Amino acid sequence: MINKLHADFVKVLQMPDTQQKLLSQGGEPVGSTPEQFQKMIVTEIAQWGKVVKAANIKAD
Repeated sequence: MINKLHADFVKVLQMPDTQQKLLSQGGEPVGSTPEQFQKMIVTEIAQWGKVVKAANIKAD
């Protein structure tokens, strides 16, 4: 199922109108693999977790 969804997302991300829409909203159309996406999420959580902790940010 993940591979099917990935293939469909990559097709959509390759469409010029999709790319233009994402770019106009500050997005970055990237068609990475599910494994690359997972690695990026883990990296982002670690990076921003440090920022949140250092700034003593609490959820309301």
